[in-house]
Amino acid sequence: MVMLGHMAEVSGRDGLLSWMGFGFRMPFFIGLSGYLLNRARIIGMPWPSLLGKYWRRMILPWLVAGLFYIIVAAKPVGPMTLAELIVWPPFHLWFVPVLFWLTLLARMLGRQMPPFAMVALFAPVSIAAMYYFGVGHAIIERDLMLPDRRYFVYPLYFAFGMWVAASDPFRVARPWAAMLAGLAALWWAGMYFRPDLAGEVGAKLLLNLSLIALLPKIASWSLKMPMVERVGRESLYFYLWHPIVYALLIVLGLSGVAMFATSMVILFMALPPMQTMPLMCRIMGIQRAEQEAGGPLPDHMAQPA
Repeated sequence: MVMLGHMAEVSGRDGLLSWMGFGFRMPFFIGLSGYLLNRARIIGMPWPSLLGKYWRRMILPWLVAGLFYIIVAAKPVGPMTLAELIVWPPFHLWFVPVLFWLTLLARMLGRQMPPFAMVALFAPVSIAAMYYFGVGHAIIERDLMLPDRRYFVYPLYFAFGMWVAASDPFRVARPWAAMLAGLAALWWAGMYFRPDLAGEVGAKLLLNLSLIALLPKIASWSLKMPMVERVGRESLYFYLWHPIVYALLIVLGLSGVAMFATSMVILFMALPPMQTMPLMCRIMGIQRAEQEAGGPLPDHMAQPA
């Protein structure tokens, strides 16, 4: 879905369908990340172990990709490059530092605060950030006085996902959550034709919190889709490197669905040879071949305890 969203962006497809995807795609995925976080393990890990784990699993491939994109874009590399990558990540590269920041918050606050308290703490921050930075039609992409807007907007969704995982507080209200998600989707669709900041904030909050509340039900579904599962196991690899494949295909004259489908084929074909090379796995964000064959899932793919 991330790749489809970026396909629409680079193809200039700014219609209602793209607007609907923008309404829930990343807030819901951030909530899903909070839902799948093994909170008890994170809280119990010493700081060196925690930082080392995420350095190997997530930060190093992200850093390699970030430097690669900067060099390809012919931007200067200097003493402040790393700081700018973290504070104002370009294009799609914001997800890893924001997710890592939210994980650090969960570690720092987790001993003192249950997930519900984190929701209460982050709600006013995230809502205020939505009003300040905008939501749909008039987003401030960069404020030189503040880090990237996602650091402020997404903590609520992440904490809400942790709360749902910890206690499933909406177990008896799932039909209502599903109904609210449907109504919020219609509300959000209406904002495409009639921009209104307050309406966009309300619709986006209601839509995504309702969807996150439904995650325990969604997780109970049994649906075997091997290709999608493979993308899930290699999500970091597909996330980091699909834009460069898109760029190459655009140069060759492809766009839209043809570009998306061709990029999937290329990324899948490149996986097996790289999985046999430990260094490539490490810097490209790929699971080793033995892990793919049956090793344990990384924490962000495991069910919460």
